[in-house]
Amino acid sequence: MKPVQLAYVLLALLFIVPCARADQLEPYEGPWRQVSSNAGDCPKCLITVRRFGINLEVVANNGWRATVRPTPKYLREKLPSVEGQGFWETTIGGDRKKISIKVRLTRDEAKFRIALTTGYPAERRTIEATFER
Repeated sequence: MKPVQLAYVLLALLFIVPCARADQLEPYEGPWRQVSSNAGDCPKCLITVRRFGINLEVVANNGWRATVRPTPKYLREKLPSVEGQGFWETTIGGDRKKISIKVRLTRDEAKFRIALTTGYPAERRTIEATFER
């Protein structure tokens, strides 16, 4: 393949790949309310998922937020999922802290599940919650 042809192919991939990934994000966008969690009931817990370029921004009404992107096709399980990182702003012992989190959203019909992992290896905790529209 000539260098000029290769350049055209690479340029085309730059436009095709983000569009395909953006289509994967549409089912997640919008407001969601929590219906169950291993951290306890929270009928007022809400998250909003909105497009952020080819990624999604997930913002919770209890202080955490994350930027997530589709899991590469070769790593995806049976259900489509997106994952990423963010932080949880909270008060610990009277001090405001930002705790790093890892987030994985797995969609199943009209619901999706979130696995939110916080803390360092010795203190690691995973919160699992289910949300619906």
